[in-house]
Amino acid sequence: MYLTHTDYLNLGGELNLAAFTRYEFKARQQVNNVSFNRFNDVALPEADNKKLEMCMFELIEFYSMSDALDKNNQITSASNDGVSITYKRYDVDSIRKEVSRIINTYLSDIVINGVRALYVGLYG
Repeated sequence: MYLTHTDYLNLGGELNLAAFTRYEFKARQQVNNVSFNRFNDVALPEADNKKLEMCMFELIEFYSMSDALDKNNQITSASNDGVSITYKRYDVDSIRKEVSRIINTYLSDIVINGVRALYVGLYG
């Protein structure tokens, strides 16, 4: 676990433990996926550890917010005569872009064992 519920609350998070656990797992899996598990079982310097915690916090908040918006089904347009209603939905591409932006913002300059944490190889 890269961010505990207590640390999450101290950073200003408001999710209860059950919701936090679900979103933390999702965020951790995404970080592990893009970093090829480089953060597992490694002691980071305090500054890098803070970046990882902030990244997790932002991802958890984003996942929580995007789920809430999807559940609220915000109406983006409506017409009366043909009774047509359009709901706002987050598409997969916009979610992926935002997740990638968050991860790159916080983790792009972290080096673990001489390799950048997000390095994917010469042709990655």
